Amino acid sequence: MKKDEAKAVSTRKKAKVFSINVSNIKGISKTPVLSVNLIENFGLEADAHSGPGIREVS
Repeated sequence: MKKDEAKAVSTRKKAKVFSINVSNIKGISKTPVLSVNLIENFGLEADAHSGPGIREVS
């Protein structure tokens, strides 16, 4: 690892996931799940709001 790469890694902020929730139909309450597949440029597999384009993560 290069010195600049090491510095970038050491300054990254950490996040904690408290809950993962999905629904395969829009407008219905999402259900908690133990795990999901996160697909690049798509979103969460099997979630109604997934698809190509910019994804919101909250």
